[in-house]
Amino acid sequence: MNLVGNAIKFTPEGGRIELRARTEDGNVRVEVRDNGPGIPPEEQKRIFDAFYRLRQAGQATEGTGLGLAITQSLVEAQGGRLGIESEPGKGSCFYFYLPAAAEPRASRPAEPVRAQSRPGSLILIVEDDPISAQLIETQLKSAGYDPVLCSEPREAAEMAARLQPLAITLDVLMRPMNGFEVLLELKNDPRTKSVPVVILTASREEKDLVNGYKLGVNAYIQKPVDFDQFRETVKRLGLHWLVINQPPPPAAFSADG
Repeated sequence: MNLVGNAIKFTPEGGRIELRARTEDGNVRVEVRDNGPGIPPEEQKRIFDAFYRLRQAGQATEGTGLGLAITQSLVEAQGGRLGIESEPGKGSCFYFYLPAAAEPRASRPAEPVRAQSRPGSLILIVEDDPISAQLIETQLKSAGYDPVLCSEPREAAEMAARLQPLAITLDVLMRPMNGFEVLLELKNDPRTKSVPVVILTASREEKDLVNGYKLGVNAYIQKPVDFDQFRETVKRLGLHWLVINQPPPPAAFSADG
């Protein structure tokens, strides 16, 4: 938005602004190109400095001079870089690179995955957001587990019954069934009643915490997930009750439900 705003500011009426994106060597390159007056080489050297303001017809433009400095910081914080290509009288191209993300994989067939998994290492991920699911899957793999993704909450209970996973991670905000509805199915089915369940949620509502304990949740982890704590929670699920980033459960509800 900052790059587009600058292009609009410096491009005269009737000018042209183009946005382009392409993959390049494992990165995505995004360009904002205009056919405005261009930027002299001496100004290009300072353009990303904080509080430096471009000059137009000898006059400094309005603004704080922080926009490009902040944009550069945001891009670099995500592992990318910001740059400029410009020639006076021929316009400017501001561009940035960001690492390209791998495409999230769809749910895998249950039976073949089960056959390849090591005993006691399979964990079922119930998550309808593909990016969150991929992050959780990556962390579980790095901890030595065999994650299987279920992106359709209506299929989660039956899938868990077939797979008999070591544990289940369960998002709360899903459609058309929410996580608590899935949890209720899991705990009412004798085949999955004893499978430990870890709730991953962005909710800070105490009633959600209480409801989870009433239904038999084994651990709560708040989103955004601290994955060091997440991996440790999964490793310790079979040993004892563990709650992450939450107060102890109400006295009325014990660890065994």
